[in-house]
Amino acid sequence: MIASAAILNVLMAALLGVSWRIIGASFLAICLAETADTEVYQRLHRRSWWVRVLGSNAISVPLDTVGSRSVVGDLLHGQ
Repeated sequence: MIASAAILNVLMAALLGVSWRIIGASFLAICLAETADTEVYQRLHRRSWWVRVLGSNAISVPLDTVGSRSVVGDLLHGQ
């Protein structure tokens, strides 16, 4: 499921003419955030559904935001 979301994102971005550097950064951010989301959710398997969801999102959303912004920022500034 994670791979299909990342691949779909790449295809849509490519169709829209987004830079391959941005696409690559986005792909990495999606893979990292979704993997973290899945891992945290699974580790909270004995908790209630809402604790699992909130706990995994508390990790994956900031990771996705910080990861994609820092990678894209570095790419745009040539670092």
